[in-house]
Amino acid sequence: MTERGGDLASEEAQLHAAGAALIRDAFAVSRKSGGEHWDRMTTAVLKNRILSLTDRSFDESDWGAASFREFVGGFPDLVDVDASVRPAQVVLRDPSLVSNETASIDDPQKRIRHDLWTAVLDFASEGEYVWRDGRAVLLAPGDVAPVDDIDRVPTITAERLDEWRSTFVAESVSEGLSPRIVDGLRLWQSERRPDWTIARFVRRRWNARLKKFVLRAIQDWFEARGESAPDDLVSVTSRAQRRPSSSPHQDDVDQLRDVVVRLVRAMTREELEELRLPAAAYLRLTR
Repeated sequence: MTERGGDLASEEAQLHAAGAALIRDAFAVSRKSGGEHWDRMTTAVLKNRILSLTDRSFDESDWGAASFREFVGGFPDLVDVDASVRPAQVVLRDPSLVSNETASIDDPQKRIRHDLWTAVLDFASEGEYVWRDGRAVLLAPGDVAPVDDIDRVPTITAERLDEWRSTFVAESVSEGLSPRIVDGLRLWQSERRPDWTIARFVRRRWNARLKKFVLRAIQDWFEARGESAPDDLVSVTSRAQRRPSSSPHQDDVDQLRDVVVRLVRAMTREELEELRLPAAAYLRLTR
């Protein structure tokens, strides 16, 4: 196969993996809803769920399909189309392909396996990560042979992380955060500042979002290889392993302060005149 032919095959594999991931995610949403027959839905419902997951940017023509039905037909290893009922239904072939792990990745106790997490995010390293005996191993540049290409774990670039941050900032701005928080986020994104420079409660949201980005990158890579991701890809951190917080009230102070600032901005003159402030806080401000 020529180099160009190999590139095309790789692009097709990545496109197929992305489509399969969308279908699995749509069924994961259905499973999370708790319905008895979550593993089957009409083509219209499936498309609407995929549109919702992609902010309505999904277009089956990106997969070379003239209709959504044709798009679904491109994944016979993942779903069947039951035309014996009206309207036709898309049926997940193997419900075990949709786990509860992805749906619950927002849980702060959930952790992505350390070797794969590091392999995806360690773009500053000079070496490359290769899949060896069920683990992502860092090899020095001179130790990576052409035969290792198929086993290279995809490490993101700094530019890719910029894109992830930009997406997160856009989502945060749409939530109506205060100008102070938003300005801090924009500087964090544009100047590649460290995470500790953003408000604590926003940082927790970013960490949860980053886990989703990394998890999807890992799952897509294994899908492109025609393999299942490791069973221990996502695990629960035990209580003993979790670093105790200094104070639950301290953890929320940034979020509380932001709410108060937004509340004050919305108050009328009469409401502001009735506002009672702690004297100690006033003295700190005027020192």
